[in-house]
Amino acid sequence: MRNLILSFIVIILIPVLTFAMGGKPSTEQRYLFEYSHINFAWGFQMSGMYIDKNGNVYKYNHSHAPWKPSNEEYLTEEDLQEKYAHKNELVSTIDHSVLDKMHKLTRPAGEGEISQSQKKCFDAGSGIYTGYLFGSKTGQYKPVLLYQVGDRPKKNLSDEAKVLYEWLFDVFGNQPKNCTP
Repeated sequence: MRNLILSFIVIILIPVLTFAMGGKPSTEQRYLFEYSHINFAWGFQMSGMYIDKNGNVYKYNHSHAPWKPSNEEYLTEEDLQEKYAHKNELVSTIDHSVLDKMHKLTRPAGEGEISQSQKKCFDAGSGIYTGYLFGSKTGQYKPVLLYQVGDRPKKNLSDEAKVLYEWLFDVFGNQPKNCTP
């Protein structure tokens, strides 16, 4: 009986609890983090960088036409593929152990309170740092706002979000200096 209980814990309970506590990304989840800059001041401009489940860091430029996801609260894989498909270039990679550690913080960051947006700049657009939560049952991505600079800056006030956006500043190489919350 003792071996049966131990087997249950090892085979069933540990993997379930690990995932529930924000463990490794689902193998179905392709996209984990993103920085995007959007500006409509002098025509449409949208570019940024993203990190996939393999630790690849890509930059993209989708400035040919406004990106219109099917739903802004929950994104599909097709929505994100459309956004990232233009002028897509691999720029670096991240060690899997670091990526797994950081991705585990996305779920608790998703519970964080968001600061009030402030009017600080004009025509700067928005630079948005995002983590993604993935619903295996729905196949949809829920964006988690971590930090936003630009015309209306705001930030996620959770400790986990602070760790994530400071890490992403380094990964994406774009430490915000102006128009910050």
